[in-house]
Amino acid sequence: MSAELQVDDNGLDTEHATLIKQLGLHLPVKGHKNYYRFSESPLWPIQRQYFNRMGVNATRRFTSSAACLTTPFNAEQYAAMVISYWEDALNNGHLNPDKPVYILEQGAASGQFAWLFIAALVEKLSASALPPLQWTFLVSDMVEANLDFVAHHPSMSAYVEDGYLDTVLQDVESSAPLYLRHQQRQIEKFDNPPAVIANALFGCLTQELLHIHFGKLFEGRVALIENPEDSFANMEDGVTDSVFLKKQYRLENPFEHLTLDYDWREVEQADWLSPQHVMLLPNYIQRLDSTCFSVPTGALRAIDHLLHLSQGRLFLLMADEALCSEQDLRNVAPPQLHAEGGFSLPVNYHLLEQYIHSHGGLMWQSRCEEQRYTQAAVLFAEDKDISGYGNTQSEVHKRLGKLQAADMFEISQVWTEQAELLNPRQMLACLRLSNFDINVLAAFLPQLLKEPLLITSYERLAWCEALERVCRNHFYLGGEELLLFDLGLLAVELMHWPVAEEVFSFLVELSDENIAALSNLALVYSQLGELDMASRLLDRVLALDPECEISAQQKTILDNLQQQNDALLWNLRTTDGELCLQPLSHLDARAFYYQYRDPNIAALTRLPDFENQDMLVEWIEKERTVENKATFAIVHQHYGFIGVVSLRYHDGAGYFYFWVGSDFQNRGFGQHATKLLFEHTKKLGVETVYTSAYKDNVRSRHALLKCGFEQLDISAREPDEQLNFYRLPTTNRQNAVTSLDYRSELAALLSAIESPIILE
Repeated sequence: MSAELQVDDNGLDTEHATLIKQLGLHLPVKGHKNYYRFSESPLWPIQRQYFNRMGVNATRRFTSSAACLTTPFNAEQYAAMVISYWEDALNNGHLNPDKPVYILEQGAASGQFAWLFIAALVEKLSASALPPLQWTFLVSDMVEANLDFVAHHPSMSAYVEDGYLDTVLQDVESSAPLYLRHQQRQIEKFDNPPAVIANALFGCLTQELLHIHFGKLFEGRVALIENPEDSFANMEDGVTDSVFLKKQYRLENPFEHLTLDYDWREVEQADWLSPQHVMLLPNYIQRLDSTCFSVPTGALRAIDHLLHLSQGRLFLLMADEALCSEQDLRNVAPPQLHAEGGFSLPVNYHLLEQYIHSHGGLMWQSRCEEQRYTQAAVLFAEDKDISGYGNTQSEVHKRLGKLQAADMFEISQVWTEQAELLNPRQMLACLRLSNFDINVLAAFLPQLLKEPLLITSYERLAWCEALERVCRNHFYLGGEELLLFDLGLLAVELMHWPVAEEVFSFLVELSDENIAALSNLALVYSQLGELDMASRLLDRVLALDPECEISAQQKTILDNLQQQNDALLWNLRTTDGELCLQPLSHLDARAFYYQYRDPNIAALTRLPDFENQDMLVEWIEKERTVENKATFAIVHQHYGFIGVVSLRYHDGAGYFYFWVGSDFQNRGFGQHATKLLFEHTKKLGVETVYTSAYKDNVRSRHALLKCGFEQLDISAREPDEQLNFYRLPTTNRQNAVTSLDYRSELAALLSAIESPIILE
């Protein structure tokens, strides 16, 4: 294969030359050996071309240090500062709650941080003293495909439809108004002061490069030099045209085989900078020597435009690899390309701060050496009066001055390395500190899934809540299927069926041929009482893989259970959406055994003390064969098994009990299940239902009265003298209502069902 790379008189390939002209950048002057002023070099259009081509995948190829910025922890930090800013603006009369309030994220790419921020903002707003605000999060990017990805992402689409999120196609260095693509309207000025987020953005914008040597100012010009031919020595055989290979690799990673060469030219003054920028240089010329430094012209233009849009009222949160002080600027070498894919250069925050101060603003900086990132907050207030923004300043010092995003990232790296040494309680604490970051959980999953979790019931509930929070934080970008699968397995281990269903359903949506996800989803539905759905999923698995033994065994078990249930005279499976009653079976044994851990349940229901789960399975199988006894599992549509309701019946009368597990008490489920049972007792020939409750069991007695039971004037002999007895007619039959009749009917029933209770 052979191909000719077309270049123009300046040494640029045709595609790049055309793009440079379209962006309004200058081509090099002939005879200047293809050296460009740094801001006008092909670096910037090539990078934009790369971002357009790669879309949301572009940021994945940056250095991993940017990962510390896109975390639930950092989103929570930013949300707290924004709310403090709104509170101050409202108290100072600068915010009108009757008009829209905007949060603008520039260079948002995939929208992952937007998702995390919105979740944190909604949670914090609910606990704040702010009145209801008409807030909208604006996701801005220069790549239209990224905005389409955000607007149609399943996690984001509801926010878009409800008006809480919109997208804006924006070149942050331009002065164009903002056009909201969903609302189809233009914003030339914000009515309320906006909050703006610019994470890892300013380092990707154009910069000028200068050098100071013995009090003289030099302009830096740069040439792009391709690496020697041996860079391609390992390419596949048969492809010999090196120019063609370079072209292809430039498309995949445009800077991988490029280096920068510099030419320095003395200038009397940097007259190509704006007067506002030039005024900042004399101090550097006097105080610095033998060093190069950048002027972040792109970032300065972006801030100027934000000040115009916001009418001089602005709260800006940003983070970049930065040079923050004069000390940082000493003996700095010219930048070189070292990033993957796109590139990002350190930003001169020291110069930015001077510029912000000169415009009446205030800037706070918080630096983390380990991750090279500096987080900063910038405040511009109305009439340049920031004295009324004490709450904002306090929150900024709290959030950026103590535990930073990069600090949390470093801590999470330690957790990852030491995961095998942590117990589940310590892992849970780490997860909470990270604000439920899925990447932190990912470090713990192998250890958590290695063997059955040995945790207390309290810890189980805390872990269930943690998994819910992790799922709410997760924003799918692709390639996380194995991580999600393990998360689903942990949810199954914890018997947290809502999360398990959500995760495995999502994986099946991604691929309806994912056998492992289909099998686990079938397990989930079997625990939620949806046996038909579970059976259909297993049919799908076996159609894809007839040799899948585990699924074949699951299918056989379900089919046999369905046949056994159909043969039961009392198979009155009933549901009202939230709860269903279905014959208790061995499928319920694990959840039954866990929920039965409260010893009071056995004492109040007179059921056995099960020493292990195998004993429970034997008891369940025996219960299914007892004549004139119907024992149902109470199954919640999300939580699965939550308790038991049972009815012994004889000669038109029935005696029932119910219990609800410790995790689900005081939520009305027992009353709900009781009413479901009584709607169908007539099918069993039961016309009157009796039960009992201990006199000190106020909760059960109250529940029985709410279900329509009436207390009887009947007592029992020792050791049951503390029982109260209750009766509920379940039909319209007119009985002779005397205490003697009740007692006789109840005594006959207790004798028939071989109850140890003896009435007085």
